Amino acid sequence: MVKELWSLANIVTGFSVAQSIAFSFALNKNDLIDLQIETIKVKIVLMIIIIIFAAIYSYGVFRCYQLAMSIDRTSDRIWLQVTYGRLASIWPFTLVPVFGLFAKNISGI
Repeated sequence: MVKELWSLANIVTGFSVAQSIAFSFALNKNDLIDLQIETIKVKIVLMIIIIIFAAIYSYGVFRCYQLAMSIDRTSDRIWLQVTYGRLASIWPFTLVPVFGLFAKNISGI
């Protein structure tokens, strides 16, 4: 069961990163480029939604750690370090689409 939780935490992390990258690419293509010229209110709502999803993914990863430790605590230190690494992957990649939304506001174009 611990191996399945390890795999699940990897899948959640990978999906979060892939979703952020895909959204960022779509912001620079014709698909979602109009979002960059929306009002600040619309962008803030989208930013909040993006952050909520990142928090949900982070909770899922941390919950996998907690469940694994309730089963077998022999590899606690490894799990904890890798869990922090997974969280450290989710949050920086979450910032990429947020900055993409506000790119025109930041650059002044």
